[in-house]
Amino acid sequence: MATGHYVDVGSSELTHLSPRSAQVLCALGEAFIGADFRQIVPFRRFVLDVDDLMNYQKTETREDLKTGLNAVQSMLLRWIGLGLFPPEWGRYTHLSLEKRQDILRRLQEGDSSNQRQFYMGFNNLICSSFYGDPASWTELQYEGVSVDDQCVLQGHRWRPDDARPVEKCDPAGPC
Repeated sequence: MATGHYVDVGSSELTHLSPRSAQVLCALGEAFIGADFRQIVPFRRFVLDVDDLMNYQKTETREDLKTGLNAVQSMLLRWIGLGLFPPEWGRYTHLSLEKRQDILRRLQEGDSSNQRQFYMGFNNLICSSFYGDPASWTELQYEGVSVDDQCVLQGHRWRPDDARPVEKCDPAGPC
């Protein structure tokens, strides 16, 4: 997809991101995860989850993310001398998946530690958000938390709205 419009989300729904940065986030997500991203985790939910995650970050971290998303879209990466893509390619969200992945590959393999940190920052954010979504678990064949001693889970539900059953501990047992 090279249309530049990935998700319909309004500024009133977002606390930290802008609708423009949400488009860049989705374009990056698809480039990191692959073309089937949106079939597994809807872009709208992904963007709203990332926006919510930003509530738990320091102000500086939130600002760095917004600056990074703007840098990707506005092609600052090219203008500051990294030469990651030619001017005729246009805006990141309008590029083909292959070109977006090529830019990420160039960042990952870059000579500068800043380039590699830029890549890893986005990679960590996108992959942890994508693979943290239960919709991706089926694809991974992950069935959730598995422990031999179910007592460990008693009273410590890692997701309070988790519908999966948890076996009750036998009070006379090893709890």
